[in-house]
Amino acid sequence: MKHSKTTIKVAEGDCFGGISPRDYKKKWPQHVWHLENVYIGGGGSIYDENFNLIPQTRFTYLFWKHLHDEELRPSNPPGAAKKKYDQSCTPSKIKQLKKGVDYIYAHHYFNIYVYGHLWDTFQDLSKIRNLKLNNKKLICAPFTGHVHNLPLHFKAIGYPQKDVLSLHLPSESTTLYKIPSLYYPSVTAYPTMVSRQGLEFIRNNYFKLAPASESACKLYLKRPNNNRSVLNEGEVVKLLKKQGFIILDGSEGIVRHIELFRAASVIVGAHGAMVKNLIFCSEGTRVIEFFSDKYVNTCYKSTANLMNLEYESIETMGDKDNNIKIPLRLLNYE
Repeated sequence: MKHSKTTIKVAEGDCFGGISPRDYKKKWPQHVWHLENVYIGGGGSIYDENFNLIPQTRFTYLFWKHLHDEELRPSNPPGAAKKKYDQSCTPSKIKQLKKGVDYIYAHHYFNIYVYGHLWDTFQDLSKIRNLKLNNKKLICAPFTGHVHNLPLHFKAIGYPQKDVLSLHLPSESTTLYKIPSLYYPSVTAYPTMVSRQGLEFIRNNYFKLAPASESACKLYLKRPNNNRSVLNEGEVVKLLKKQGFIILDGSEGIVRHIELFRAASVIVGAHGAMVKNLIFCSEGTRVIEFFSDKYVNTCYKSTANLMNLEYESIETMGDKDNNIKIPLRLLNYE
């Protein structure tokens, strides 16, 4: 098995979240590995010819595998490469992929999180664009209904459906796919976050779908009625409609969301994946995100800060399922 690495130049001052540019270069090195005759298995794991996890490619796999275990969950790619884990696999079945194809690894094998992690993968793929591959094929998880019109998303970043190969890789699967030639782009940023360079790549590609055309607007982002719902949403919607808000429920599609988020002056909503669309906002947009006091995850705050948005998080009492009531007295955006 042969390994070769292409180092990707990081723009001066690039970083994400609260990490400094200096630490970013040290703990989040940017490169593309070219791996020959390797295997992809359950959850997106990548194995060598002896069926051992390849250290340099295991951050995303181990992060999700040990998501709820702080001791085992890696905090950065070099850390994932150094730690000792159960690294071997005994395959139950091996499927051979075609030779002569430049297969590309898409990190995100967990696309049930509608927008929250789709961007994670897409910014990673920005590193592939300058390699000038002749016969590329993007490997990803099966398309599901969780992301509306997923083929449009892939097409936006340069992967029409003919260039996408969906493999069924549930986390506990012992079926392996042998890949003659695999390109592995390194992880750009911590999950849910974007680097400056990654953000630029996503915005430049997606803005081609929806040129700026809307006049200034205010948006309220509804939550589905499963968990982390807004129990008094009827009252909230009624009040905000009187203030001229547009109400979004997630079914509008990515093109419409880009149009509206680009034009938004104020965005209000409970914590959820739709908030991640703030990556399409203009500088100075005000974003108010509500949380259950038992579940506070301000993962989008770092992106808002990176983009010079006015971000505010508000905690309110939540029940056992982290459902909340948004205090109406706080909703005055005239």
